[in-house]
Amino acid sequence: MTTLIALIACHNRRDLTLRCLRSLFHSVPAGVTLSAVLVDDGSTDGTADAVRDLRLPVEIVHGDGSWFWSRSVAEAESVAERDDPDWLLWLNDDVVLRPDALLQWRMAANRLPDSILVGGLQAPGLGRPFYSGFDWPDRADLTATNTRPPNGALRRVEGFHGNFVAVPRSARRRIGPVDGTWPHNYADLDYALRAGEAGVAIWVLPRVVGECDPTRPAWMERRNPRWIRVRSVVSRKNWPVRTHWRLHRRHGTGAWPIRAWTPHWYALTGRRRTSTSPETEDGGDPVGAGNGGSGAAGPAGPGAAHQR
Repeated sequence: MTTLIALIACHNRRDLTLRCLRSLFHSVPAGVTLSAVLVDDGSTDGTADAVRDLRLPVEIVHGDGSWFWSRSVAEAESVAERDDPDWLLWLNDDVVLRPDALLQWRMAANRLPDSILVGGLQAPGLGRPFYSGFDWPDRADLTATNTRPPNGALRRVEGFHGNFVAVPRSARRRIGPVDGTWPHNYADLDYALRAGEAGVAIWVLPRVVGECDPTRPAWMERRNPRWIRVRSVVSRKNWPVRTHWRLHRRHGTGAWPIRAWTPHWYALTGRRRTSTSPETEDGGDPVGAGNGGSGAAGPAGPGAAHQR
């Protein structure tokens, strides 16, 4: 049997969290033992009690409301690692998985047992994936990405949105744990970049694995007044300046001290400074990450769906 533990973070999204858990446990393929660690980061809407009522193999960890996504996933990972599972699955609590989602993962895991496997997600009613793996056209600006949606075959990518990410034991040993010191976003970006440095391959699964509602933060809305855009872009859930500098100092290349500020430029001016490369397949946002954040619990990086 292959052991899989899902890591889920939540904050005051009881109905979405319950929906996510039901879809997860309804998609378990043969030969897989599934459980979950849910970090409830200070919810006041009865999420934890409602999850207990489901009577599923879910261990609940309580945060104080200040953990946000990065620390929540790091804490969930540390709890799950006590059982040394074959695979860990990062899963956003607003995701509704398709019935074959884990079967797709299982088939890919048999072929690529040492690689990170990423699931593409689409918004209800949209014909194209919104969250998936991606490539960086220029490491001087880690917020500008070209999304690589599922195309019917396994495809190699450089990075990922943290909404559905399966990480095998061998990769975790090479990469190390999730860095929970990031304020909210950035942890999935950092992890993907560390994976590349450790020689761990990242692949997107062939077909969309589920649905979730995309988010678009206030800094990306040109019609908003400048002060609203600026306040949004430097908020904890988006691209705070000190943290942005830290990410690029750790992983940026070339002229990153000058070129890494695409979201901040857009918030200030309402104009795009850079664009994705011509081969972008899904209209990926030339401004870069649309981090809405899955708040006190949810992933993020370019375009992550973390909300709070």
